[in-house]
Amino acid sequence: MKRWNTMLFALAVACAASPMHAIHAQQMNDLGKTIFAARCAVCHQADGRGMDGLAPPLTDYPARYVTVAPGRKQLIQTVLNGMYGDVAVGAKHYNFRMPSFASLSDSDIANVLNYVAFDLAAKKGSKALPLRPEDVHALRAEALDGEQVRQRRNAFLPSLGL
Repeated sequence: MKRWNTMLFALAVACAASPMHAIHAQQMNDLGKTIFAARCAVCHQADGRGMDGLAPPLTDYPARYVTVAPGRKQLIQTVLNGMYGDVAVGAKHYNFRMPSFASLSDSDIANVLNYVAFDLAAKKGSKALPLRPEDVHALRAEALDGEQVRQRRNAFLPSLGL
């Protein structure tokens, strides 16, 4: 049995490093970028730098969020439920009303968040794993309003030193 598990692990590692895995990852990245361009860039800009006073930049915090479980949850809940009220990023404040994107599929939400966290806000050497559709699905049942999402964000930020 132990030998069988070792063989399965070796096969999984080989598949993860295969060109097909890289192709699949690139397709998911492209899909996330397309969704971002269609749904998010109008406020956050195509490069994720945000708009002063309206929408915060996505070029730093998401890469930090995705490295810890509460941050991953925050990213998903923000897209699923929206967020509104005063949000500080660095020394700047934004008072906006981000809509809910719960109408997107679990896969679409995971793809757009992975694009934001790993491409727009990429940090070199990050060991964070991509978000999965199952992660999104698990949080759909926890309905929050945009104010609750913002309050949870504010409570979470100090744990990242932000």
